[in-house]
Amino acid sequence: MYIYLCRLVTHEAVFFASKEVSQMYITMPYVGNYALTYALGLANVQYLGSEKPSYRQDIGCRDIYVYPAKFIVCNWTLSTFNATGEGYYLKMGRNVVIDSAMLHRATKSRIRPYNSPQTGQFKLIGPESEAIFFVKSTGPIDFPKFVRLGKFMSKCELIWRKLDYDKRAGEFFCKHPINPVDLSKDRYTLKGFNVVSIKPVPLIENVRAEGEYAEFDVQLEGPTEIFQIPIEVGYFSGMEAEAS
Repeated sequence: MYIYLCRLVTHEAVFFASKEVSQMYITMPYVGNYALTYALGLANVQYLGSEKPSYRQDIGCRDIYVYPAKFIVCNWTLSTFNATGEGYYLKMGRNVVIDSAMLHRATKSRIRPYNSPQTGQFKLIGPESEAIFFVKSTGPIDFPKFVRLGKFMSKCELIWRKLDYDKRAGEFFCKHPINPVDLSKDRYTLKGFNVVSIKPVPLIENVRAEGEYAEFDVQLEGPTEIFQIPIEVGYFSGMEAEAS
């Protein structure tokens, strides 16, 4: 088994609608592992998109697993917008502005037009921010040099290296975020964790659990840190355990 440390350095501002407070749309300093899997080109994506997400159909790789990312250096930036659609009818949907043309295509109904511009602010993760995540695989991986991430498809540089690790079993503490949907419930007993509320799946971090894990040393900005991460993980493995 191979474990890689990946460092993600933003070259452009990155935006996810992780949290909405009044008219401010905030990007949380986390990136879900499904988004990273798409960005790394590991998902089977069709050219024509769909209105509904199809994570289970797109992400079917069993030999590679991508853990979520957490920003360790975060440069925040604010952007104000004031926009209106061409249909002169607007209302807010889920992270999207719906104009009259879109409403007519969806419901075949017509609405009396009126002008109602949308205003607000984006809180983005600015350039030269840095996040880390891990990748587990059964063989060597040729990572891309750059990836596109976020709703604006922002350019990010990828720096990676293979890690030396010790495989152990017992109680461990994982401070890095993990996806609970991908955690095998038959192999792990969770004893405590913090919840990070992001879409589409809330993450958990500072996890105290019991099961098989990998331990390794990583030097980031300061002194060397010891990381422990669960290794019996796979895409949607927690959901498959419930189904069986």
